[in-house]
Amino acid sequence: MPVAIALFASMLAVWYGHTYWLIVADEGSAKALSVTPESEPKLGKIVVGARERYFARYSFRDGDGRLHTTRQAISHSRFEALSQGDAWLTVYYSRVRPEVSAIDLQAVQQLAVILAAIAALAWIWVIVRLARATR
Repeated sequence: MPVAIALFASMLAVWYGHTYWLIVADEGSAKALSVTPESEPKLGKIVVGARERYFARYSFRDGDGRLHTTRQAISHSRFEALSQGDAWLTVYYSRVRPEVSAIDLQAVQQLAVILAAIAALAWIWVIVRLARATR
């Protein structure tokens, strides 16, 4: 089980890190044409924290004029601001792969770092278990 957790966390960290790198390396940006805040109830019993997850569905045109529409998880505070009509956003995207985009680059970067830390801890857990098993 620890190996599965370590592998899964590693794959997610690589995915989000690669997404962040693509966007930052290509330096594409555009004004969001439309932004729609969305919320969904979280599954399961909620003991601490918000009972809903928040998203922003947005569309933009890339440098070649193609229209792209996607959605990104957002914070509650950003959801509230967007719900009140504060909808002017910059979309950051990869010029090579414009389907890779984000409205909050810092969130993508932080998620990649957090997942990498979880993966590192999981791999340490695996190594410690293997070391104990060989004693």
